[in-house]
Amino acid sequence: MSRLPGNLALILGAIALGLAAGFGGAWAGLSRVRDPAPFPQTVSALLDDSSVGLSATQHAQIDALRRDYESERKASGARLQIALVALSQAVVQKPGRQDQIEAAATLVDGIVHQRRMASIAFISNARALLAEPQQAAFDKAFLQVVANDHSYSQ
Repeated sequence: MSRLPGNLALILGAIALGLAAGFGGAWAGLSRVRDPAPFPQTVSALLDDSSVGLSATQHAQIDALRRDYESERKASGARLQIALVALSQAVVQKPGRQDQIEAAATLVDGIVHQRRMASIAFISNARALLAEPQQAAFDKAFLQVVANDHSYSQ
């Protein structure tokens, strides 16, 4: 009976160490989700590149799309931060409540998906403003950026 407190302390220490390592890994992974490479800004740079040859009207229209996109991105970034905190709290405070952890993770995934779809909408809407030769120049550069950016394959 005298060994039980020592064994219990050893077991609890191992569990605590495992949880700390797991949470550390989860937090590191979530930080990558929270701060992805700014793909749409790269697309914005492509749209502004002289090889595309935007007119003043096209610049103004794309700038309006860009402002709307950046506003939505900022709002969804705030929602994502709140959802990540809720997920972290669920993991730490409710380790036995897998349903609540999954619900919080699903919320994070949904917000990330909305952000991705907003990026795709921005690209599509901006591309639609281009004339056919401009689209060809943009498409070529766009495909090169995606092919050479390793953040898309992670």
